[in-house]
Amino acid sequence: MDLSPAEQSIKVRLAPLKQLGLRTLPETAAEAGVVSGNGTLTLQWTSDEPGAATDTMSRMQDCAVNWEIDGRVRGLRNPTQGLIKIRQLLYWLTIGFKPDGCGPLYATGFQFLERENNYWRFKYQMACKSKLIGLGMEEPGDLGVNLREIFFDAVELSDRYGISISEGDLPEPPPII
Repeated sequence: MDLSPAEQSIKVRLAPLKQLGLRTLPETAAEAGVVSGNGTLTLQWTSDEPGAATDTMSRMQDCAVNWEIDGRVRGLRNPTQGLIKIRQLLYWLTIGFKPDGCGPLYATGFQFLERENNYWRFKYQMACKSKLIGLGMEEPGDLGVNLREIFFDAVELSDRYGISISEGDLPEPPPII
């Protein structure tokens, strides 16, 4: 399962919270941990919990995908943008929502952590079901067999003076099975 489409669809789902003056982080590594305005929400994937394979020939496996929102908000009881209101909005926006490639989200925890630098910090955990798909047994023409060809294609190399190094200077790639 590719997490990028699921993460993006969750971020789009949480977009109404930006109207409350909340930022979603991080867009860049430099923004991680930076809090401004009414607060920030950081969505992150935390772990997978693969289920047992149903049989040895199966290429699919059930998996619970765990997500976490680390939040910091300025107010606690403010009726429009305090932590208590944000908690309710997060439940409304996420429970039952189906991110791309996953089953519906369900809440697994909500914790108040601390008050830090005039912000109330919390952690909201949620999960959804998905499928893990493996390559399985290699057969002629499968992707796994052809990957060897990709990794050993000749590349054009040059030295620090810009002089090309020919293919003859490179070691011979291993035979393709």
